[in-house]
Amino acid sequence: DFDEQSLRELADSVESNGLLQPIVVRPWGSMRYEIICGERRWRAIKLLGLTSIEAVIRYSVTDIEAASQGLVENVQRESISPIEEARGYQRLSLEFKLQHDQIAMSVGKSRSSITNCIRLLELEPQVRDMVHDRVISPAHAKAIVGLPVSYHLPLAHLTLRNAWNVRKLEKKVAEIRAELEGKSVIKSDNVDINPEL
Repeated sequence: DFDEQSLRELADSVESNGLLQPIVVRPWGSMRYEIICGERRWRAIKLLGLTSIEAVIRYSVTDIEAASQGLVENVQRESISPIEEARGYQRLSLEFKLQHDQIAMSVGKSRSSITNCIRLLELEPQVRDMVHDRVISPAHAKAIVGLPVSYHLPLAHLTLRNAWNVRKLEKKVAEIRAELEGKSVIKSDNVDINPEL
């Protein structure tokens, strides 16, 4: 997703200061190019009504390298949502058959952070949207994702309504897990959850 206000600010900066860094492309068919890094800069140039942009052409970039380089640039952007990041990693995993440790090496993160990020895509769709829109944090979502999907949305709502921190939510999740496994549990409070809500 590209925020229009952010693109407009970038376009204003390019208009005032020029393009500080060229985009990176690779040949794509006859007289065409695919952007590897710099789509935001390209979109900003288009907003200014310009028809050309300074670019570095990489001739021998594989599909995997192009996807990895584009993902690395996006992950380093502060504005990328955790769900967009997870989809990028999932694409590398599914489309290019990369293992999580291979993805981790290519983007400079730990294997467990890649696995945990991709797991966000298992969230109930409305909760996934809440993470994408930064209504709840990825840390809250990671606490919820291990439960059956029917618990995701009610727990997300309880978290927001009660302003739970991650630790409080993890405690509630542990109680629910214990109940689902038929173990006796001492409840930390009287907040009940009904997954049918």
